[in-house]
Amino acid sequence: LYCPGCGGTRAFMYFLHGHFLQSFFAHPIVLYTAVVYVCFMINMILVGHLHMKIKEMNILPYIYVGIGIILVQWIVKNVCLIGYGFTWI
Repeated sequence: LYCPGCGGTRAFMYFLHGHFLQSFFAHPIVLYTAVVYVCFMINMILVGHLHMKIKEMNILPYIYVGIGIILVQWIVKNVCLIGYGFTWI
């Protein structure tokens, strides 16, 4: 069976090489984390350094969504493996 983190290293390497679709299919948390990181950094620059009057980004909901993504992909990969014999590697 697959573990919840299976495919994470491959996804990260695909992401670094610019293969974003392959990265998403290997493990979607890598692409999600990159998008959330960019949004967070933009928010911190606007609030912290440029002193704009916008609400500071609350990161906790994004962490919960990330945990959900990890669990859903883990379940889907194992259902595909057990039920249909489809492997992701």
